[in-house]
Amino acid sequence: YGQHLINILNAFKYKTSYTATASGGTFGDYSIDVDFTDKGGNFAVWVSGHVHKDMACYVDGILVVSSICDCLSESYPDKVPGTDTEQSFDIFTIDKENHRIFATRIGYGKDREFEYEVF
Repeated sequence: YGQHLINILNAFKYKTSYTATASGGTFGDYSIDVDFTDKGGNFAVWVSGHVHKDMACYVDGILVVSSICDCLSESYPDKVPGTDTEQSFDIFTIDKENHRIFATRIGYGKDREFEYEVF
């Protein structure tokens, strides 16, 4: 399913179309038919969850950013119940003029900043 999402995002970025079908798996049978030809807009970032860590990488030219999980876990011994480190989540702000993305951290962790490419 991940590759279909990447193909849809690339179709949006490059203002093309994408068509696919698949059967079986978690979602059963499905078809995809998107056409972004002559459509407006830019793609800045794919914000992902469920990775359980702060991470940023490029997947097929697409900036993918994930954040640490918002839970108490032995994986994060510095997260202390009842303090401002108990939780962690990000607020994302996009500066479209300078192609910058700011992830402002609330709770455990640090603020982050990224640059994105406009196509």
